[in-house]
Amino acid sequence: MLSSLKISTAIVIFLFLVEILAPTYIDYGNIKISPETKLNVRNFSVYYGSSNDSVIKILNNFDMVILQHWAFSKNNLSEIRGIKIAYIDLGEFDNSTYPNCTINLTGIVIGYDREWNQTIVNVSSPKWVNYTICRVRYDINQGFNGVLFDDLDVVEQYPWEASGMIKIISEIHRDFPGIYIGVNRGFELIKNISGYINFVLYEDFGTYYNFTSGGYEFMNNSELTNLKNTVDFIKSTGLEVLGLGYAPNECDYFDYFDYNLGRDMGIPVYISNVNLSSIYIPCSAVKNVYGDFKYYISVVEDQADYILSSQLTDGAIETYPSSNYILPYVSNIASIGLIRAYEITGNSTYIQHAEKWLSWYSEHQNMNNDNEGIVGTIYDFNVLNGTEIPTHNYDSSDSYAATYIIAMYDYIQATDNLTYLKENINSVLLSLKAIFSTMNDNLTFAKPDYRVKFLMDNCEVYLGIHDASRLFFYLKNISYSKFLMNLSDSVRNAILLNFTINGSYIDWALGANVNFSEYYPDIMAEYWPVIMDVIQWNSTLSENIFDMLSNLSYYQQALNLSIMDMSSAYYSALMGDTNYTQIILNSAMTEIMRNSTAWNVEESSWTIQSFFYMIPDGGSVITSLKYRMINDTIIFNISYSERNNSELFLYLPYNFSYYIKEGNGSIIERNYDRYIDFNTSRGENISVFYFPNNSEYMLKIIESGLPPGTNWSVKILNITEYSKNNSVSISIPEGFYNYFISSESDYRPLKSEGSVFMDGNITLYVIFNKNIEYFYNVTFSENGLNPSTIWSVNLSNGECFKSSNISITFREKNGSYNYTVWASDGYISKNPEGSFIVNGNNVLINITFKKMEKNHYVFNYLLIFLILSIGLIFSIIFLKRKFKKF
Repeated sequence: MLSSLKISTAIVIFLFLVEILAPTYIDYGNIKISPETKLNVRNFSVYYGSSNDSVIKILNNFDMVILQHWAFSKNNLSEIRGIKIAYIDLGEFDNSTYPNCTINLTGIVIGYDREWNQTIVNVSSPKWVNYTICRVRYDINQGFNGVLFDDLDVVEQYPWEASGMIKIISEIHRDFPGIYIGVNRGFELIKNISGYINFVLYEDFGTYYNFTSGGYEFMNNSELTNLKNTVDFIKSTGLEVLGLGYAPNECDYFDYFDYNLGRDMGIPVYISNVNLSSIYIPCSAVKNVYGDFKYYISVVEDQADYILSSQLTDGAIETYPSSNYILPYVSNIASIGLIRAYEITGNSTYIQHAEKWLSWYSEHQNMNNDNEGIVGTIYDFNVLNGTEIPTHNYDSSDSYAATYIIAMYDYIQATDNLTYLKENINSVLLSLKAIFSTMNDNLTFAKPDYRVKFLMDNCEVYLGIHDASRLFFYLKNISYSKFLMNLSDSVRNAILLNFTINGSYIDWALGANVNFSEYYPDIMAEYWPVIMDVIQWNSTLSENIFDMLSNLSYYQQALNLSIMDMSSAYYSALMGDTNYTQIILNSAMTEIMRNSTAWNVEESSWTIQSFFYMIPDGGSVITSLKYRMINDTIIFNISYSERNNSELFLYLPYNFSYYIKEGNGSIIERNYDRYIDFNTSRGENISVFYFPNNSEYMLKIIESGLPPGTNWSVKILNITEYSKNNSVSISIPEGFYNYFISSESDYRPLKSEGSVFMDGNITLYVIFNKNIEYFYNVTFSENGLNPSTIWSVNLSNGECFKSSNISITFREKNGSYNYTVWASDGYISKNPEGSFIVNGNNVLINITFKKMEKNHYVFNYLLIFLILSIGLIFSIIFLKRKFKKF
């Protein structure tokens, strides 16, 4: 009898120790119990401030509100129409008080949260369980429809807290049927509690408050990837997801960033300050489907006005207000910003002042040989007591001239002022002479005494010559226009032949060694070909470079400059990654307000140009576009919606004749383009007929870089010509065309599309490069280890790294991987194994370690002793019984 008692006691002790010694929480499985209620909210608010009539009126704009219980009486809550959720801190004691609900923390404190100045508690304690149930009962009786549990993330630091949290939430679900239950984050518990809750609040959604730096910040690209994966996982459990981001002000960049992030993921998002003490009415909450971008337009106006504040009465634009220095290259870029501001806002003041600068430039060009012996250049100027004094020096002869032509072309495009162009065409010719004076093998030196061929300069030269071709076409000088168009193609080909390295990056100068730890010129030059249209934004080379620059966090490096580089925001917008654009713009706007350093007008211009590609024009929307061909006549049938009494512009090939069968539009010839202009107050169906002219010429395109016999094609108009040779020839009518080049292999053209004016036989050249496979950083970041502790990560592809550093980084291709982790000195990991996917982005995986305490080892030895003792007892009993038989 005594032996049986000993055995039973040992087994009980054994089971108790197993429970105590468990290094991580018990996985209860993915319980699939459908919640009884669904939220289906379109918008919501989280507000932890006090109540009054005005507050309640604002809160009634939301489908759901999350509130602190102490701030709202029973009567207050009855006046709120939406779903009312009470905030309850589950993992920490937040010092709030509840009538009839008290708690003595003695014996249940396990840690301290320094950021929020709160006590971390043992949620498994019966005292805490009873206190939590009391709080929920009080809130429901007050008129709340449900509760939001916070600070579940303490399980990352205290894994043994998980089982207690799961138990409390399951009991609340059981004891309060029909209420809404939500959790803030707690992602590691989601699969265990998905059957007990209705929604997950994703705090720090896209934007967050950095307690270390004391400022609001955006997630980086890797963090955004993890966010999306987490949201997808939560949705897979059937739960609803709400996003909560943080911003210093309502209706700012953070709002736009988070709103669009939520829209892309299909979840509602709310923005507030870090203390949730104000109710933000985000722009997104009052936008119609097309958006209300008044805030962004106001930023454009602010930046354009800043450029105007740097402009002198005679039209000169200083580098910044009262800088007393005129750098024509910077001023040319600034004038382009004014032109874009005019196109965005419609404020004619901006275009008038852009014209004043162009006129100042024309008047100050060197008509005769300058001190370098060339014409068409322009000096930098000092401003002394209102007098502009030339320095007889310039930074470059090629870029100054090229950017002037680009600005002139943008001005003519915006105004259609051919009279001004005719009056100033000689300045364009002089600028071309300045460019040609240092041209060698279709590339230019910076200036005669500085014989370096820079990538950025030559990209600007390409676009300058290309735009000059269009300007001369506007004036019907077809032969010179054709010469310049062909020359610009030669410059582009020379850039692609001489600067590109293995189809993956570009040298910032001929003979230079690229150092990607340097932002300027090394990193900045990489994206200049996209900004200046040398390579298409969606070409293989462009995408390869963008991936590489993203891995280098180019947008963060741009923000670290003493004067921020806003061309990086413009580049991000061109590449279609407006997340990066928003990060850069927001940081810049914040720094401008904080920093007393003068803001360069060039950066103002790039800021405006970034918005030019982000703000909808408010015009007509094409709802359908179909065409059919009958003999030589192509018929377009177009349906479009009309809003804001704006115009629909349908651009048509220049080499065709047209007539309109239906609709009230008229064919207009404006400079280089022909288009149909419809200005109506309602949507229409339009039929447009066009048929080709008779003159035809031969377009020949010669490729290099493809392996012999590789199939490639050229598409122009409705003709696609295939070839396995190194050339394609197509007969084309006279006119202006866009062409497209592709290959069925893993080789891609450096320039996949372009334009050509056919008024004679023309030969073009295209270069193919092999598409390069890219590797991405997979970083494992540990927390919990002592600095000298060795830990390791093993990947399923056989790679293994050991380190005593805080992180271990692998370079991996796209694909799926499994991993295991290990650490010395008695440390154990909460997630010792797992998997991840590399899909065009860096991956960050956080690994949490916990040291097994010394008493754990004692318990382990005790367990072994007990097990051996039990075995010995059984053996003695067995032997005694055996001997009795004899």
